[in-house]
Amino acid sequence: MSETVKVYSNAIFQLSVEENLLDVVNQDLKFCADIIKEQPQFLAILSSPIVSNKEKISMLQAVFEGNCNDLVFNFICLLTEKNRINLFYEIQQDFAMQYNRFNNILEAKVTTCVPLTEELRHKIVDKLCKTTGKKVSLVETVDSSILGGVIIRYDNTVIDDSIKTKFKELSKQLHKH
Repeated sequence: MSETVKVYSNAIFQLSVEENLLDVVNQDLKFCADIIKEQPQFLAILSSPIVSNKEKISMLQAVFEGNCNDLVFNFICLLTEKNRINLFYEIQQDFAMQYNRFNNILEAKVTTCVPLTEELRHKIVDKLCKTTGKKVSLVETVDSSILGGVIIRYDNTVIDDSIKTKFKELSKQLHKH
């Protein structure tokens, strides 16, 4: 992660804390990042040296003004004017990590071959809460290639209880004999 990303991320994080807007800013940055991620051509226009800053700000107003907090809107405008909008997604990701640390939240990535049931989701969250002593936020991914079971990733930990991995381990055992 670049130093520039850290500088901008830290700046908006500190402002959010000072203004008591941390939750709102976190939510709005994610909202904006989702839009920018879904519309790569929008980011290309905002990054283009051919398009004037006035036109870029006008586009930002059309898309974000009134849909996010003024602090977030002004931040996106600043990044655009400073030709740093291409770093927005990384800045948002770093902000989210700071937000999670500040609020003692563990983000766990869970991969299953079918969507989690509510019951299994609660079991995973409860187990991780007890294991880590933190609040848990799940990011769920469905990947049919794991065939069944679950893969959980958090911090530097991977718990792989997928059928695909079990087949690989069984195959290795069979090849040894």
